[in-house]
Amino acid sequence: MKSAYTYHFHCKIEATFYIISGSGSLKTPEGEMAVEAGDLLFFPADAGGAHKLTNTSPAEMLTYIDFDTNNDVEAVIYPDSNKIGIWGSGTNKVFQVEDQVDYYDGE
Repeated sequence: MKSAYTYHFHCKIEATFYIISGSGSLKTPEGEMAVEAGDLLFFPADAGGAHKLTNTSPAEMLTYIDFDTNNDVEAVIYPDSNKIGIWGSGTNKVFQVEDQVDYYDGE
């Protein structure tokens, strides 16, 4: 089983996936469900839109197209590993949430 990314949600970007071929498993806050060719999936920009898509077939590729809204800078939350990612405008970094500091720390 392979996934292109870990379980996560976006703070600004909304995503829509269209499954072109194959089958897989979709993890959301509601649990896991099977997906297959022809399915259209929408993920809002909040914790309710958390998702992870996994190819469950040992023989067939799970092929899909991902339509996202575009934002210059985006924060992505990874609930399973307690991380936050900052993506865009030349910044591509991931941090552990427990590394959080006070706003004025070091100022």
